[in-house]
Amino acid sequence: MKRGVHVKIKEKITFNNSMIPDLLGRFQIEVDSIAIAEQIKNAIDAKARKIDIDFSKYNLDVITINDDGIGMNSNDIKNNYLHIGTDFKTNYMEAQGGKGIGRCTLFRLASRIEIVTKAEGSPAFKFILDEDEISNSDPKTGCEISIEQIESTFERGTHIKLTGLREIEFGEIEENLTNLLNPLKDKKQIKINVKYPESHTKNNNISVT
Repeated sequence: MKRGVHVKIKEKITFNNSMIPDLLGRFQIEVDSIAIAEQIKNAIDAKARKIDIDFSKYNLDVITINDDGIGMNSNDIKNNYLHIGTDFKTNYMEAQGGKGIGRCTLFRLASRIEIVTKAEGSPAFKFILDEDEISNSDPKTGCEISIEQIESTFERGTHIKLTGLREIEFGEIEENLTNLLNPLKDKKQIKINVKYPESHTKNNNISVT
């Protein structure tokens, strides 16, 4: 190489797709309750008046988190929800969340996240986030998510179904969710119900109205 000649090499920044369920998901948070708290925050940001969290079928490998918020149409799903790290809440002063990664924390609890969502006046849509599919997809092209239009029995909101469940510490969830939900008692317009499995007998189910 001749003296005085500078060679510039350009390379793209790439990342392994496993960072979505791992680094941004289950390893991003320290305790299980944060994953649930993030979904409560998202539901509140979506103007939900009722949030139901049901762990009672944990032994059947199912957890559900349902809210009656504004839901999402197909554009919301494609441009916001599936865009990890989106800043669409940045200018919303009352937003509980804002970093755009709270949805990934559900991978701490489960390996498969099924979402059915419906905005008022819009059809309902269903899509699935699967840990193995995301982790094994081509980092250059990303993971392709199928969004299916379906019939819905609810007018608006978002229903989340978790399967492929991991070992969950319900005592920790109950203690920390109680501390989170107590301040919400002043917000009479929000009703939050948390139902635990029969095997968890520490305290009664939480209900905030």
